[in-house]
Amino acid sequence: MHIDKLKYSFNCSMFMERKIMKMGPSSLVISLPSEFVKKYNLKKGNDLNVIDAGDALVLRTDKETSLGACDISISKFNPIIMRVLGVLYKVGYDEIGINYDAEEKVFNNEKYSELDLIQKCADVYPGVDIISLKKEKIILKENSKIIPSEFKNSLNQAFFNLTQLASEVLRSLKNSTFNSGKEIELMEKLLNQNTNFCLRMISKKTYSDFSKTPNLYFIIVNLEQIGDLFNSVYKVAVNSKIKLNKGFLELIDELLSLVLLFQSAYQKFEVEKVIDFAKKSLKLNKNLINIGIKGKIEEREILLMISNINARLYDLIEPFLAINHEKIITS
Repeated sequence: MHIDKLKYSFNCSMFMERKIMKMGPSSLVISLPSEFVKKYNLKKGNDLNVIDAGDALVLRTDKETSLGACDISISKFNPIIMRVLGVLYKVGYDEIGINYDAEEKVFNNEKYSELDLIQKCADVYPGVDIISLKKEKIILKENSKIIPSEFKNSLNQAFFNLTQLASEVLRSLKNSTFNSGKEIELMEKLLNQNTNFCLRMISKKTYSDFSKTPNLYFIIVNLEQIGDLFNSVYKVAVNSKIKLNKGFLELIDELLSLVLLFQSAYQKFEVEKVIDFAKKSLKLNKNLINIGIKGKIEEREILLMISNINARLYDLIEPFLAINHEKIITS
């Protein structure tokens, strides 16, 4: 028996045998693990969803997974403070107490404030608010319960945010208009909000098919990172005031086409779309190899980013097929 809770299925790897008992003339029953019953406060008469998953039965309760509250001192985590706080949000803590150092710090010859970093994190964590700010301690707390139906909407919105971001980067570079920085930053922020929220929902038992969550998690993380790379392409071009030639713009245009094609395939799975996506990505990779690393430093940097985006897009194929494996086999 598999218990459909991330904490059980992934962290604890809990496995135990249960004897089948007979009740009445034809009903066969098994007992529930006591730890599972206590964790979700299950009582006689509560409903459980039972899913037939081949050689396993998946038991689900409508009560979401909660890790409760935690405290952390973040000063020792520089330079990965934002990543550490992001992990605590995504794995599903309802309340996060953050101890910080109010003094201004320096890293790589750049000044930073731990309070500013916390604020930046809170801005891209949907569903939580700063409820307390005392001397050198902030408390983030969940402000509403997650509705399972929000997952699909949030992921679709993340796809939209990414295509909008990539389109705006391409438009700005084509026109050599480097005044779209605020719009692009906002688009990336919206993308980060939606992907972060999707990852939190997965941890809190929103996505129904637990066997597919690792692959889905990988896809969502990469959507966010692809958005970061598109923004970085724009920033390099702006900072260097470089005008990209037709060849570079065509490469970025092909990346946008790939993003749109993957979005279309995700929303309506068709094998032909996946094959077309793979062929176009491999062709783009071949073109990148033929171009080689040459030109100005900034052009080489942008070319490496384009190559990285294409590689991340191509890497989406395997997990995408995995979450749609029933649709690619012959019955």
